[in-house]
Amino acid sequence: MIKLIERKRNVAEVNTLSPLTWAYVGDSVFELLVRTHLTNTTKLKPHMLHIEAIKYVKADAQVKLLHKIEKELNDDDLGRGFYQRLKNVSPVKLIDFEDIGNNTDSSTAVDRNHSHLA
Repeated sequence: MIKLIERKRNVAEVNTLSPLTWAYVGDSVFELLVRTHLTNTTKLKPHMLHIEAIKYVKADAQVKLLHKIEKELNDDDLGRGFYQRLKNVSPVKLIDFEDIGNNTDSSTAVDRNHSHLA
């Protein structure tokens, strides 16, 4: 069987991939999330699942979603509303901005010396 997920590039090569390559990969990840959501929340047949998914993953729909996210991130609260929504639905432990000391080294990329930014 073909090994589908196998790292064939070293970190330096990955870091030099073009933004368009990353956009291509990101689009597929986003589409998988949308398809999973639609499958979990509807009883649509495959053709209609496809029609609905296209509504979310086409470029103009992504731009509208990005504008909504940007608005939340640009609010005076430094995006706390967006962060709270993400925290509520994420199975991954996110950074605890309220108590930086509550983060483990593996779960945070925030420098504890910069906790005043939270």
